Amino acid sequence: MKRAIKYWNGFMWKNKVRSFLGQLLNLIKRNAREIFFGLYLMAVLSISVAASAQNGVQYGTMMFFTLVLVSVCLIVPKMSAKIRSVNCEVFVPEKKGVIRFMCVFSLVCFAFFLFWFIAYFPGAFSPDSINQYGQAVQGRYNDWHPALHTLFAFTLPLKLTGISASIVLFQIVCFALVLGVVATTVYRFCGKKWAIALMLPVVISPWTYNIAMHPWKDVSFALAAALCMAVAIQIYCRKDVSIRKMVLFVVLLTFATVFRHNGILFTGMLVFALFFQMPVKRWLILLGLFVAAIGFVRGPLYTVLDVEKPGNRVVETMGFPLSVVMYVAKECPECLNDETSEFVDLLTRAEPNWKSNYDLTGFPSIKYGKIDLAVIEDAGRLKILRMMAKCVLTDPVHSAIAVVAMTSIVYGLEINCDHEIERMPNEYKIGYGGNAALKKIADNYSMVVTYIFFRKFR
Repeated sequence: MKRAIKYWNGFMWKNKVRSFLGQLLNLIKRNAREIFFGLYLMAVLSISVAASAQNGVQYGTMMFFTLVLVSVCLIVPKMSAKIRSVNCEVFVPEKKGVIRFMCVFSLVCFAFFLFWFIAYFPGAFSPDSINQYGQAVQGRYNDWHPALHTLFAFTLPLKLTGISASIVLFQIVCFALVLGVVATTVYRFCGKKWAIALMLPVVISPWTYNIAMHPWKDVSFALAAALCMAVAIQIYCRKDVSIRKMVLFVVLLTFATVFRHNGILFTGMLVFALFFQMPVKRWLILLGLFVAAIGFVRGPLYTVLDVEKPGNRVVETMGFPLSVVMYVAKECPECLNDETSEFVDLLTRAEPNWKSNYDLTGFPSIKYGKIDLAVIEDAGRLKILRMMAKCVLTDPVHSAIAVVAMTSIVYGLEINCDHEIERMPNEYKIGYGGNAALKKIADNYSMVVTYIFFRKFR
């Protein structure tokens, strides 16, 4: 009898385990996307915290487990419910309402930009910007800084006005219009509340206005990329695009590709992704026009303008993998193989104390020092990519920290708003003025937002 009861209890226990495992498996199947997204979010945020708190192991560990709980138990279900509640095909606002929303939003943004512009008049010109300004004035273009960007952001406003201040003014007008277009895109498909909620962090961040004072290729690339995404969202929701809008899309893709030497990494992946959202024939037309536009800019247009093509192209395009390799070399030199170790030694032989200068901003933190850039050119892209891959395999932790530190400005909790506006002396008599009272207000606002609000997340 005892034996029978023991056998029965064991049988029931096994059934309970099987039932529990079955229920757990069904739960995973039903919520697979949320679970995977939660794990992804947990990894991104925890690595981001680790990258910003390397000297505080206990603090990083505490934040890691806090973020696990927050991402899995709170954020993911709420985000999933909100996203599922949005029906992008139902909300169709009136055309007048869309135009009115875009105009109001753009004007509000422009008012903030104009405040910063008056405070830091006529903007901020770093060495790169001064170099491009000189190219525009002299009419001799060099593709070290993308020549198409120099033509668009420097030559165009200077030809129209002849005033150096028009360069940054032109940029902030474009910036305000692009923010209006992006906000309006969200408004058209999801409503006003979503548009305001998603754009609010951009509008209130001092980083937005500080970086807009610099006529950098990074800003123009970001604006072109944002417009590309606005069109891509419309294609995703409507599964097609008119020929007229496709031509505009190709122009924006071309700008985003050429404004940065590595812009193709963004536009190429975006065009590839749209293959699954568009009719095949229409997608092939898009691809053909895109390739033709890139060829026209880099071929006939640059030939007519006699654009000089400088060397050091590997340095310009390999900043990301070099950041991974150099960070692993700093934190775990024993993880490097012989090839990578020799490469790092040759690169830094003229600057033996490079490790004290290297930080998580990546390779640019030592790029302008005494390192031998010719070593990078001699190595070539394939070798550098291979060395990065080996670093990832031998030291995945520091590789991941380097990757997230370089990209977390997009998605991380570490929101850096204390960027200093750089104003360099120059030979072109660009005089720096501004309004001291407005500048003080802008600086105080930056301090309040950065040190009181955003740093609470650190």
